Amino acid sequence: MKGVSITDQNIERGCLAFDLIDLVKLMQSKAEQSRWTVRRLECTGKTAEDLYRISDCGTVITGQVFRRLVEGLDQVIDGTFEGFLNEETNPWVRITAVDSSAFDVESSDESLLDRLKTRFKSVVDLPS
Repeated sequence: MKGVSITDQNIERGCLAFDLIDLVKLMQSKAEQSRWTVRRLECTGKTAEDLYRISDCGTVITGQVFRRLVEGLDQVIDGTFEGFLNEETNPWVRITAVDSSAFDVESSDESLLDRLKTRFKSVVDLPS
């Protein structure tokens, strides 16, 4: 999978200018059609405890549940989120939150990578 690293900053607040929900919204309906796994999570927000349980147990959740839980987060510090279509065993997208400093997005959907490059300013290709 090809990928990009996104580091758009909000200089006034000293943090990223976006969060996981913004990436999920750019995936459009494909995010809700996917099954999701969550690993190595560190986050804050009203739904953080629910996502911690899902991460700790290795539970696979629907796209609708994933989106609802992500919408309830204030900040994603670390974590890996993988989306799978149908019964595929390889993810079509992998999002990695990197210490509150970047989100790396790898995907077999090159149109998603193009949308990310258009939407965000500080985007670099990940090494192949």
